[in-house]
Amino acid sequence: MADDRILEEELASFRREWRAEIQRTSNDSGSSRNSPTTESTSQQSREGSPSPLLLAAKKNSVNNVTQQLEEQATQLFLQGVSAERSGNLYEAIYFYRQAVQLVPDIEFRIEDFNNPNVTSDNDEGDEEADISQEPHDMPYLTDLANRFNSLSVTGICQPYYETRMTHISVISTGTHHVYF
Repeated sequence: MADDRILEEELASFRREWRAEIQRTSNDSGSSRNSPTTESTSQQSREGSPSPLLLAAKKNSVNNVTQQLEEQATQLFLQGVSAERSGNLYEAIYFYRQAVQLVPDIEFRIEDFNNPNVTSDNDEGDEEADISQEPHDMPYLTDLANRFNSLSVTGICQPYYETRMTHISVISTGTHHVYF
């Protein structure tokens, strides 16, 4: 118990010296803009942490900066999507890279981008979207399979050069499904 009391007295003495030193340095600096006031310093040392208003202001400013970065990254990413759909792949990569540097997981944060109902601006993309959204029509697929079977093709493909290894055209079609 006596050791605890001695430690607390030493700690209290250290705190008093520390506060006095802070007050001296803040008074000696002469510039109240660059150094905290003695009142706020003593308040912080009494409370042990900054005031809740300061914390709330800092949190709001951090949230604003984060939100602005995310908005900028979203715009860059959507510009990349637009450039990719237009066929400008190098521009798309440029925009994607900038967006990912700002927000690494931006592609998961964009709701419109993840939406499967989003269609492209190109006519070809619209046709592809229509085909992929149709349910599998069994009579159509059966008819298509019959058409392929009726073609007079001797194999799936022919080797261009003779080799000693087995060519893919020799493998049965049932085995293709296993490997591909």
